[in-house]
Amino acid sequence: MNTRKTIHIISQAHLDLAWLWNWRQSIAEALNNLNTITRLMNEYKNMTFSYSNAFLYQWIKKTSPMLFKEIQRLVQEGRWEIVGGWLVESDCNLPSGESLIRQALYGKSFFMDNFNVDVKVGYCPDAFGHCDAIPKILKSTGFDYYVFSKPRLGNDFPHLFKWRSADGSEIITWRIHGGYATGPDTNSAALENEIQYAAANNFTDGCNHTAFFLGLGDHGGGPSEEQIQKIIELSENREGALTKFSTLTELFETLRKEQNSFKNLKVIEGEIHHHNIGCYSAHGGIKKANRKTEFELQTAESISTLSVLLGYSGSQDERLKEMWEDLLFNHFHDIIAGTCIPECYQDADEMLASTRLAAKKITAQSLFSISQNINTSNIKNNAVFAFNPLPWAREEIIAIDMFTAIDGSMGSKIASAIDPETGTKIPIQFANADSPYGPWLKEWKKLLLKTSLPAFGYRVLELSAAFPDSIKQNFDMTYTASDNVLGINELYDSSGNIFTADAIKLIVCKDDSDTFGHGHISFMKEPENVPLAQSYSLENGPLRKRLRLAGTYGNSALNLDIITYSGLDFFDLVIYGNWQENNKVLKLELPFNLKEVEASFQMPFGAVSRKTDGNEVPGHSWCSISGKLKDNSYSVGIINDGIYSFDVIDAIIHVTLRRSVQYTHYGECKQSEESGITYLDQGHFSHKIRILPQQDTEKVSQLDRYALEFNIAPCSFTETRHDGALKLSDSFFRLEANHTHLTTLKLAKNKKDLIIRLVEAAGKGEEILIISDLLNLRHTERMEAYQIKTISFSYKDSEWKSSHVNALEIE
Repeated sequence: MNTRKTIHIISQAHLDLAWLWNWRQSIAEALNNLNTITRLMNEYKNMTFSYSNAFLYQWIKKTSPMLFKEIQRLVQEGRWEIVGGWLVESDCNLPSGESLIRQALYGKSFFMDNFNVDVKVGYCPDAFGHCDAIPKILKSTGFDYYVFSKPRLGNDFPHLFKWRSADGSEIITWRIHGGYATGPDTNSAALENEIQYAAANNFTDGCNHTAFFLGLGDHGGGPSEEQIQKIIELSENREGALTKFSTLTELFETLRKEQNSFKNLKVIEGEIHHHNIGCYSAHGGIKKANRKTEFELQTAESISTLSVLLGYSGSQDERLKEMWEDLLFNHFHDIIAGTCIPECYQDADEMLASTRLAAKKITAQSLFSISQNINTSNIKNNAVFAFNPLPWAREEIIAIDMFTAIDGSMGSKIASAIDPETGTKIPIQFANADSPYGPWLKEWKKLLLKTSLPAFGYRVLELSAAFPDSIKQNFDMTYTASDNVLGINELYDSSGNIFTADAIKLIVCKDDSDTFGHGHISFMKEPENVPLAQSYSLENGPLRKRLRLAGTYGNSALNLDIITYSGLDFFDLVIYGNWQENNKVLKLELPFNLKEVEASFQMPFGAVSRKTDGNEVPGHSWCSISGKLKDNSYSVGIINDGIYSFDVIDAIIHVTLRRSVQYTHYGECKQSEESGITYLDQGHFSHKIRILPQQDTEKVSQLDRYALEFNIAPCSFTETRHDGALKLSDSFFRLEANHTHLTTLKLAKNKKDLIIRLVEAAGKGEEILIISDLLNLRHTERMEAYQIKTISFSYKDSEWKSSHVNALEIE
């Protein structure tokens, strides 16, 4: 057996698709780089090259067919290796789990269609840390291996290991020694020294193979001709470690043979953090836009699928794919992390806003088609149509800006809404609309009504001038507002428990870090309170009450609205204002009266528990603390509308709202006064936070469901009388589950079959039931803890038949 150590030279040209330049410059650089690379590969026949980002290959195909054909030839020869398999080298913390699945669905499909290559090596060398769902996402999309570089974890952390997700999925992982590229000063002599260093230091015990990444990166580049010649020269050396051009696939397959099929590799479980903590909060605008776009797209996709199944419209799949790809492009690690130049965010804002608008159009077209087919002929007055995009029934307050009169601009004032099927009169409330007046200067308000909505279905409610027989108000969730700071002194749950330890309030901290947060683990430096200037009541009706607290800090005007609801067991906070501070962090501080606490955070396709040590950490739609209140189990969930950065110290949660450091500040490199300094996150902003105290421990495991209800509002609009075949309320699709939720309801690639993706999010496992009377479908499925499962339903022989497929929709 040959035991000579081997250094596998991985030629690459890592290119940030946007960072200190815009995406158009990246495409130009890619075209320049790859024309040079193909020329060098034709001259040096032993040279190999590895390249990722389906986005760039797509643009090469569109703009340079000759170059694309040359790459196809080199791929066929086995010398050009396609790695990554995703549309872009995404951030691996901030996108949703479904978004990460779509990276592979669209990226790998492109490579299979154009190169007949099933990419097996996942590749994100520059991502700022990795959530624990990455192994199961990679395995569910057909990957065998993964390569990353960051965070730098030191010599005690293995370079070759099995990485295991909470569901038990494992991926063979290579952590790059040193960097993923060589620098601009790496001439022939310097390269030889670096390879000699690798030979002496980059082989781990029992492993005779390692990788060395050759070529300029970040702004592309790849290996120079001088470097290629040096590698060829070193490869002819008969002494010491063998140096040879290789690929990551060859590296892993060689290691598989050497390592007895990886049977004895060390297993690493959980997330791999932390790296550049500022990336979880920098540019809050792009992060909130991401959350909104993800949910708008999923809503549009599921509702348009319903419209197709009902026969009301044709497939929107190709348009939706383009929209998904626009969203996924902005998950490139530097874009969503907030570390790019301002121009990149002008592009991102336009792209994501366009995607959301297109999604809203698809949703509206589908819902109008449905509502126009409802038989409302027996309704006497105007009505409200409300659709629930989620696959379980929910109680929700519907809000529509409209005339207050029953017939529009004239007539009696609306006093209730009637369920035409039961005759029940539902209380309503008017609040201030976005405009203080309506057409013809008639009274124009925001109509609020609370109703129950069927699972993935709709209800029509008739507006009425008749008052309800009785209005029951049950504002059990109460509080006392602070009289000196922008905050709330005490919160009481529905049982009268005070579950806060001190004031929930806005605080401002000093931030002397750079954009990335290099060298920092926390942003809690010299916290200051925001003083209260005034408070006043905005709403005091039968459905909800709203108090506004207003204050100023420095040059910033800030507001905190506190909303309570009749019969609902949570508080909502709306935080908005005009933030104008430099090198400051705005946080919401939430101190709770709990002991023996544990903190949990939603992450892609699951949740993770972390220490309550005050370190800044990533999270998604919710975080929570669980512990003891008066010796009883208690939990508080904090749900948000587009925030990804938190810290928890003991029983105090801090939610990072705005962080105004300089754009593209990196260590000692920052903008000068002469060139003009621009700061992140300045200007108008708003966020909504839900505080959900929970004495029922089962509710803790349902925070994903509560977060979806918070972030995905019912779709509602006014209706009137017309004929139709549909009844006044109906459910088209229902998921009966406690902890499992639906992330995809779409048509398959053949535009006939139905694809459903499920995720068990609480780590408990359960048997779930899928029901659709529309499709005459009833399906039982066992979901294991944290499992991702994709199911294809085909209509054959007058019935729906199911089959399990991977997330790429392949059996």
